[in-house]
Amino acid sequence: MPRPTTSTIIIALASIIGVAALVFLIGARSRDANVWTDGGSIRVAAPAAPLREVLWTPATPLPGVGHGSTDEYEPRFSADGATLVFVRRRAGENADLVTSRWSPIGWSEPTPIDSINTEHDELGPELSRDGSSLYFYSDRPGGLGGYDLWVALAIDSEWGTPINLGPRINSPWNEYGPALTPDAAHLYFSSNRTRAGEPALAPKSWGATVREHRARHDYDLYRAD
Repeated sequence: MPRPTTSTIIIALASIIGVAALVFLIGARSRDANVWTDGGSIRVAAPAAPLREVLWTPATPLPGVGHGSTDEYEPRFSADGATLVFVRRRAGENADLVTSRWSPIGWSEPTPIDSINTEHDELGPELSRDGSSLYFYSDRPGGLGGYDLWVALAIDSEWGTPINLGPRINSPWNEYGPALTPDAAHLYFSSNRTRAGEPALAPKSWGATVREHRARHDYDLYRAD
């Protein structure tokens, strides 16, 4: 009987290794397909663990912040996690931006941002990563109509007078939900402005909530560089 050559042995070994690897991968995929896991300590059979219960612990109130008789929503943290800005609306009143700061003893009592708030709505806070700018949307006077996007700049640890982002961003319709990329190179937001090819119609009053009557269409996402 002829002796196997070196090349024949190498090919045979490669085939065995390949088959073993394939069997291992199939077995691993079969095991992982039936569990929810975070890749670390959590590994629970899928039928017993809905996704949100595996990935998130039960929600608890943020200690020391709010929880009064007002609606509080749209929280935004600074990049260092030490500043929180959110919206507070009392029943039948306008919405204001309030802020709280963290220290080793906990969160401070939330205080309204007086240099920004008006008798109109101020909503959707968005902090730049470097903490120098606070974007929001509002139906305050001085805009182009409806809800506009505004920005306030930090001056000596205080927020300066808000600036309307102007007609390159805003329209006579509603713009809201500003969201910055981490490098602040792109600004994303929503608007129900006239789409390309649509006739120019007069804007409808109020908006930015699920209660809004959508006369023509819902909101689209936009990006400004």
